[in-house]
Amino acid sequence: SLDEMVMILRVLEGKEDKWSGYHSYKDNNTQIQFNWENAKRNKMYINIGKYKKMLGIAEIEVFRRLLNHMVDEKIEFATEGMINKSKSNFSNSNQKTQTDKF
Repeated sequence: SLDEMVMILRVLEGKEDKWSGYHSYKDNNTQIQFNWENAKRNKMYINIGKYKKMLGIAEIEVFRRLLNHMVDEKIEFATEGMINKSKSNFSNSNQKTQTDKF
């Protein structure tokens, strides 16, 4: 979810030392944990359910950039339909006004 991605980004960007939560999908809850190995923040542990992974500096940077991109796209495409609908309604109302004048 967008909330989960934002919280993970806060850890990746060093604004939080760790974050954990539960991702719910249908009737399944999966625990998610992100935390730094130490104060140097050069290794990060990721636990998602049974999946465990440790990231190094390069992997952390790639993951941070990818997650930023995903958040931006999720926001853009979540609002795109509303923007297009507003534009459509605006152009339809303009067409009616112009036609009514004749």
